[in-house]
Amino acid sequence: MKIFKRLSTTALLAITVFSSSSIWAGANLSIPVVIGGGGSSITGNFGATRNSANPIEFLEVIDIGATMIIRARNAAGVFASCTTGNPVMHAQLRGLTSEGLIRVAINGGACVQLQTWNSSRLQPI
Repeated sequence: MKIFKRLSTTALLAITVFSSSSIWAGANLSIPVVIGGGGSSITGNFGATRNSANPIEFLEVIDIGATMIIRARNAAGVFASCTTGNPVMHAQLRGLTSEGLIRVAINGGACVQLQTWNSSRLQPI
């Protein structure tokens, strides 16, 4: 009976540990695509966008060498894009991972200010 009680307690503890989501991860941010008024900016994280239940939402970076393009469509169907030939922005964009977040300001179709963020706190693909 003592062994059974010890095994039952151990099993109960294991079930509690493995079923508790708060034990497995810290902060978890899910940032879907947000398009600024008039297409003035794009913000979003790849994982949240890819895992979205909305089939029209997307966020992408296209690398064609000397020029890079950022394109996105939010859940409401609003589209925005910009291009850049700036080598510093190229390095930032090429450093993104599947957990990456992009925030870019757009002026006349040009990417004018770029922020990127790779973090374990961002939702992965």
